[in-house]
Amino acid sequence: MSTPENDTDRLINELFGPPRRPERKLHCLTLYNPWTRMYHLYRLGVAGLMPIRTLGPVNLRDAKDIEQWYRQDSA
Repeated sequence: MSTPENDTDRLINELFGPPRRPERKLHCLTLYNPWTRMYHLYRLGVAGLMPIRTLGPVNLRDAKDIEQWYRQDSA
């Protein structure tokens, strides 16, 4: 549902950018270590990042695909 924009709103958005969206809460952070082929899951708590679980090592076929994706993403 969009509202019609007037000239003032458009000018303010051009000068200062669109209004910020509310922050989404991050439930879990997943990190992949390509050298050990393992996934590390963390949860953000009161004491900071707390490790939840470690998954892996993943099988060699999946690891090659993941490592290739990781290299493409970092490039």
